[in-house]
Amino acid sequence: MADVSQLLALYETTESLTEAKEALDRIAAMEYPADLELGECYDELAEGAANSDDYELAVEAERLAVEHGCRHPDLAVDMLGWYLLKAGATEEGEAVFAASLERRANDPDLHGTIGAARSDSGNHEGAVRAFDRALELAEAGRAARSSESLNDRLRVERLRAERQESRQDLGLPPDEPVHTAGIASPRFTEAPSYTVAWFPREEIALALDRWPSLADDLEDPGAYCAIIESRLRDLRAATGRVPSVAPLTVEGLVEFGEANGLDPETREARSRFAAELGSRDEVVAWPPGRNDPCWCGSGRKYKRCCG
Repeated sequence: MADVSQLLALYETTESLTEAKEALDRIAAMEYPADLELGECYDELAEGAANSDDYELAVEAERLAVEHGCRHPDLAVDMLGWYLLKAGATEEGEAVFAASLERRANDPDLHGTIGAARSDSGNHEGAVRAFDRALELAEAGRAARSSESLNDRLRVERLRAERQESRQDLGLPPDEPVHTAGIASPRFTEAPSYTVAWFPREEIALALDRWPSLADDLEDPGAYCAIIESRLRDLRAATGRVPSVAPLTVEGLVEFGEANGLDPETREARSRFAAELGSRDEVVAWPPGRNDPCWCGSGRKYKRCCG
C-alpha cells in the first residue's frame, strides 16, 4: 500500500489530472503530516483542470480545496462559482456567488469577478449588470477616500474595459469615454493584457541599495515572491485573464522613469514600466506547468515554491 510520500510523488509527477486527483483523494483518507497543505494541492489541481477545459474536474477539485482549507479561501470560493458556470451548472454557480455577496456585498472586486465569470460563460447581459455594480462601488470607494491611489485608478479602468467587451458582445454601442483624475477610460478593440511588476532575485540587492524605502517589500525575497504570486492570482480572478510577470531591472526602471518624467522609486513608475515590458513581450509566462520550474527563478518546481 502506497504511503503519503509515494502518493504525493505520484501527484507531482503524473501527467494525468485524474491520477493526480486519485492520489490526493487517497492522501485525504489517511493521516497525513500537518504541514502538507492538501487544500493548496487541490486548488492547484483545479487550476490545471480548468486550463485543460475540464471544468467538471475543476469543480470537484475546487470543492475539496475549500473543504480542506487553502491559503486564499475567498478566492477559492469565487473560482468554484466560476468553474460551475463554465461546467454548465449555472444555477449552482450563481448560488455560490450569491452566498459570497451576502458577506462581501460592497466588494467591487467580487462583482468584477462575477462579471468576468458570466462573460466567460456567455452570459453577457448578466456580466454587464455585474460590471455596472462593480464600477458603482469602485467609484464610490474612490470618492470617499481623501487621496486616490494608482490601484484605485487601475481597478476602475480595468472594470470599464471588461464591461466594454461585454457590451460589444451584446452588440451595444461603446460607452462614451469617461475622464477621471485626468485619465480617459480606454476603448479596447482587443482584450487587454495584464502584467505584474517584479524585481528578480538578482536585482533585489541593487534595488535596495538605490531605494531603501523598498526594504519592507524586498528584504525577504521568499515573502516578496509570495506577495507577487498572490497579486497574480487575484488579477486572474478579477479579470478572467492570465496575467504575466514583468521582470524589472534597476537600470531599465531608472531609464524609463527619466524618459517619462516619473520617479522610479514609486509604485506608479514600476506599474507603468511593467505595462511597457508587456507591450514589448518582455515578460515571464504565468503560471508554470505543474512540473515546471517556478517563475521566480528559485530553481524549484512551481508546486514546491510559489505555487
